[in-house]
Amino acid sequence: MPHLHQKILKTSIKSKPSQPTFLQKVELVLSQIPAGQVMTYGQVSQCIGQGTARLVGMALSSLPTGSSIPWHRVVNAKGGISPRANPQSSLEQIQRLLDEGIQFNHNQELDLNSYRYKP
Repeated sequence: MPHLHQKILKTSIKSKPSQPTFLQKVELVLSQIPAGQVMTYGQVSQCIGQGTARLVGMALSSLPTGSSIPWHRVVNAKGGISPRANPQSSLEQIQRLLDEGIQFNHNQELDLNSYRYKP
């Protein structure tokens, strides 16, 4: 059962064999986000034109460790870091964003008006 989400992401969201998978579409959108800017999960799904914010989150959780895709540039609708099973991953995301010059408030949220990428 734990592999069900990965199977859905890799196969059933694919409309035609020649079209990219949902995960490939997510990776393409994320690769366009400049350093120091972010998108929300919902924004990514809107850019792709399919899926939901939750499905984007599931796609990102399926990325392999060490992926070059800038997964850390995707935040929740409040500008916060979504909780994960591995808290170390959340800390890594915060540190990567800090390294890119993004600042957080006392609630560990960033100002989307300042840092949101609008493709």
